[in-house]
Amino acid sequence: LFLLVTVCLWVKLPVFCCLGDSRANEHLGMIALHTLFLREHNRLVSELHLLNPHWSPDTLYQEARKIMGAVHQILTWEHYLPRVLGETPTSLLMPPYKGYDPEIDPSIANVFSAAAFRFAHVTVQPMVARLGPGYSLAPQHPPLPLHHSLFASWRVVQEGETF
Repeated sequence: LFLLVTVCLWVKLPVFCCLGDSRANEHLGMIALHTLFLREHNRLVSELHLLNPHWSPDTLYQEARKIMGAVHQILTWEHYLPRVLGETPTSLLMPPYKGYDPEIDPSIANVFSAAAFRFAHVTVQPMVARLGPGYSLAPQHPPLPLHHSLFASWRVVQEGETF
């Protein structure tokens, strides 16, 4: 059971971050990723509409959603797994990525989501760096202790470009 958090818990100002996952407000990094994927999805909808003006809004949404699923697969396969497993084990254990396959079931076993994948939580750093243009540290917004980035969606609004 997840608590749907729609306002920031640390300030009196109502700052809403309504995203597709109720856990998105847990961490600034999650808000950033959800925002990035949302904006890319909407950009794709606009491009697809130009190419296919006869498509319904639902078709545009679903086709952009499929593309974003493929992007997520590529990021996982080519960037995340090699960092977790190491370059050599990845190439030995898994064949090279050959493109998006809509026939593959993307679901995961409950045991994996409940236990095995939780290892990623230990990779969360104690400080959250906030980067500016060129991915450099933003001097006006120094790194935050992790606990100051939790349920702090207000920082996205008040501190702008470097969340």
